[in-house]
Amino acid sequence: MLLIVLTLNFSIAFSQKSEREKIYKTWVKTYPSRIGIKGFLIETTDTSVLIAQSISDLLNTSSEISVSTISTLKFRKKGRPGKGALIGAVSGLSTGAIIGFAVGSKGGQDFKSSEKAVGFGIALAIPGSIIGAAIGSIKIKIPINRNIQSYQLQKKKLASYIYSK
Repeated sequence: MLLIVLTLNFSIAFSQKSEREKIYKTWVKTYPSRIGIKGFLIETTDTSVLIAQSISDLLNTSSEISVSTISTLKFRKKGRPGKGALIGAVSGLSTGAIIGFAVGSKGGQDFKSSEKAVGFGIALAIPGSIIGAAIGSIKIKIPINRNIQSYQLQKKKLASYIYSK
């Protein structure tokens, strides 16, 4: 029960919306060269997208990519793998602590229940952080396939990933 309450409180704290949280990293796969362009989506026009490599200097680091060369666009919130790792580590630590206290000191063992709680907590925090980082690394994939009609259908969805100050 304690684990559920901690997880809910933690997820509520991270789900608070703010303007700075709406920063999405963008990956553009082009065809035929399969060159990957990484940056931030700034603008979508009727036939192209504008990608900036740096937030601090949007205009000087931007490049316009024609829709006829775009294979796929991928998006992920900036900092998401780190937040996922933190949530996974806290969840693993708390689960391990609960298991350690539940097992307790039985029989003639040398370890106290608090020592077991710390041991189990650390043991579960490591895989929890790895799993959390892996889940946080998942990207949203939007296929364009060098097709202007496909791009036009996805344009409204793409608008939600545009970086705005």
